[in-house]
Amino acid sequence: MEFRPHEIPESRNPDSENPKTRNPEKPATLNRKRETGNRKPETGNGKRPIPPWAGALVALLAMSAVTACIDPAFLRPVNLVNILKNNSAAGIVATGMTLVILLGGIDLSVGALLAFAGGLATVAFRGEG
Repeated sequence: MEFRPHEIPESRNPDSENPKTRNPEKPATLNRKRETGNRKPETGNGKRPIPPWAGALVALLAMSAVTACIDPAFLRPVNLVNILKNNSAAGIVATGMTLVILLGGIDLSVGALLAFAGGLATVAFRGEG
């Protein structure tokens, strides 16, 4: 028997145990997904499925609500602007990294470049060099 990597050997193939149900013209493959054609996956209730990012949004809102209950100053505009300023560098790097990944050029040196640029800016602002 010639072994092909995408096929299951006859000794391990559960379909080969019953020769009456096995189609000899179609090789047994590892991919056993049902073909659904152009049908969309059923959700059971006729409504759209919950998007994968919804859990992160719910967690963010829950943490914000708990923090606002503990310290009412959390929701002041000055504090929200301060939070955005403190996280702007990480947001810019995350946006750039997202574009790099989406375009297919996985690049892990973005963090190193950010650290290098920060050090270079520090030297430039101090007037050394």
